[in-house]
Amino acid sequence: MAASYCLIQHAKTPLQLKHVPQESLSEKIRKAIASLEIMLQSWRVGSSKAVGFEVLAPSLLNLLEEEGHFFEFPGKKHLLHVRDQKLASVKPELLYTTSPSALLHSLEAFHYRKDISYDRFGHQKVAGSMMASPSATASYLIRSNTWDDEAEAYLRLVSSNGHGQGLGGVPSAYPSTNFELNWVALADAASQVVSTLLEAGLWTRDLDEKYAAKILRTLEDSRKLGGGLVGFAPGIEPDLDDSAKSSIIFSLLGREGFSSQVTEHFHSGRCLQTYKGERNPSLSANCNALLSILLDSDDSRPDRSRYPSIEKITLFICDSWRSTSGSLDDKWNLSPYYPAMLMVQSLMELLHKWHDGKLPELESALLQEQIVPTLIQCLGHLLQTQNVDGSWGSRGPREETSYAILALTNLISFLPRQYFSTAITRAISRGRSFLRDCGPGEVEYLWIEKVTYASENLAEAYVVAALHASNQKPLLSYANLCAIDHKGLEHIASLADMICGMIANGSLFGQGS
Repeated sequence: MAASYCLIQHAKTPLQLKHVPQESLSEKIRKAIASLEIMLQSWRVGSSKAVGFEVLAPSLLNLLEEEGHFFEFPGKKHLLHVRDQKLASVKPELLYTTSPSALLHSLEAFHYRKDISYDRFGHQKVAGSMMASPSATASYLIRSNTWDDEAEAYLRLVSSNGHGQGLGGVPSAYPSTNFELNWVALADAASQVVSTLLEAGLWTRDLDEKYAAKILRTLEDSRKLGGGLVGFAPGIEPDLDDSAKSSIIFSLLGREGFSSQVTEHFHSGRCLQTYKGERNPSLSANCNALLSILLDSDDSRPDRSRYPSIEKITLFICDSWRSTSGSLDDKWNLSPYYPAMLMVQSLMELLHKWHDGKLPELESALLQEQIVPTLIQCLGHLLQTQNVDGSWGSRGPREETSYAILALTNLISFLPRQYFSTAITRAISRGRSFLRDCGPGEVEYLWIEKVTYASENLAEAYVVAALHASNQKPLLSYANLCAIDHKGLEHIASLADMICGMIANGSLFGQGS
């Protein structure tokens, strides 16, 4: 839709770009509109995950209608309903206020609205941008009556330094300093995922203190700008995911985390919300939030005020697993193995904290009826869905395989040795052999923003972590874990036997590969 509209505008006003003949341009527009007609007919609006699609797509349809192109398709009514729901809770007028809003990231959605004054948005700029969005900033610059040199400078910077490197392509978000710092950092001239490597035991506090100090200093500076929380770039509205990841990094690097502030700010009904007014919650962000709470309370006197948040998020995570029959769905990553990895990491950390006596008042039913069955089923699902070549998934085999290996590595300390130990070891070994044999490949478009995107740095770091991660935690004592119920140990054993049988006959969540 956006490309079609741009072609139409260029045909009307080519300015200095006159190297494309008008006849050729008209044919390109005709083909673009015809292709769009076909794509819209098969668009499953309900399964869309792209950031802001519910306001961006209707806006683009309006712009195309102004140019004489009208589209009717099965999902249009649902799309407009979702848009109306979104705008009912988040009024565009809020963009005029001094408080930042996530809606600024999709400011171009209001480009066609003549009743909205873009001249009143100048105070919302951060480093020349509208919430680090090139398209939102371009919309602001076009609609403003006064030219903004700072916004122009930002767009020139994005064009030259972004992924397109001056060739015309621009990212949907730029910069993403804190996101990349939380997930990615430079170490010994190679890109590494800080939190991933910390959680995998591959980055220790004394590995590279100067880098750790820079990371902490940068995140602390961002916290000052974000009122104690962190967004995906400095000065950008804080979000749950980046704030939780930052707290995790603080804890793993020996600093006091700030999970209490995270849970208080992003508190919602049955879980935590990534942004104020978001349409649907993020499983992966809630997993990171739970892990941040657990790592931030690593002492002999646990803070009782954190129990409600721990229990609420845990129930949300386990409910999400049960409702999808193993095929987890997340709003930030297309692979079900990404939220599965984070789910395992957070729930295993919770079990170890309880096992070590650091969560003594946790409800026993939560462990026996929610966490343990969820982890057993997830383990069985991971073992069953491994492909013949040792990989997992189909969208991006290197990165997805790394997610699965990291999940299995965390599960090594879960069940008694007689259950699954050989199967887990074999699955991890086969997965690592696949990663070594396939080597660097095509970039894998797994991550979700306004569009799906790939990150070579993220992919490489997850591969490094998967190849070298080890589980140093002691095996959970099931005599202790199940002391909450006298028949607990037998219950675990029977579940394990059942899962083994289901794996053998391929009946666990359907036939595996």
